[in-house]
Amino acid sequence: MRLVATEYISLDGVFEEPGEWSGPFFNDEAGQFKWDELQASDAQLLGRKTYEGFAA
Repeated sequence: MRLVATEYISLDGVFEEPGEWSGPFFNDEAGQFKWDELQASDAQLLGRKTYEGFAA
């Protein structure tokens, strides 16, 4: 079993910043990498707000 953990957190500990949580470094290449990683997974563990965002 392989476990991949992805957390978006700033150096000062901010987890949530509506509209800017992914930072300026997240581009099309990074998006494709995360999409491929997501598609290769068998299961996901999401927090409530992330789940609600995916379900919308």
